[in-house]
Amino acid sequence: MTSEPAIVSMRCLAAEPGATYDWHDHPFYEFTFLTDDEATVGHADVTSQAVPGALLFYHCRERHAGWSGANRRPRFWVVHFTAPEWLLRDFPSLHVSDPRQRHWNLLPEESDAFRWMFLQIAREPIPRGIVSAGE
Repeated sequence: MTSEPAIVSMRCLAAEPGATYDWHDHPFYEFTFLTDDEATVGHADVTSQAVPGALLFYHCRERHAGWSGANRRPRFWVVHFTAPEWLLRDFPSLHVSDPRQRHWNLLPEESDAFRWMFLQIAREPIPRGIVSAGE
């Protein structure tokens, strides 16, 4: 894919009740972190419930989706990035092919750390060609 890891885009999506993020894929990796409320997530054409603190990792070209319920207001913290395949092989939990094994429920202190890192990265100067957080 690429010789060096690079952020493609970052954003925090505050979903309104009933919001839909239809099935899609893209040529880069994605971490999605869920906060504030429950949501339905889709990966590998299977849907499941995700609770606040859920962290999901999607491989390149892996179909995925998300939905908020009629009375739900989840927040999706999304990081799209590129990385060489060898790097993921060094992290077995990211390299596993079954996407259900790449869905973790973080502890509260891990959730806080993820949000802190996300915000720190979002504050960094952005090189040309990179989409900033929130765009």
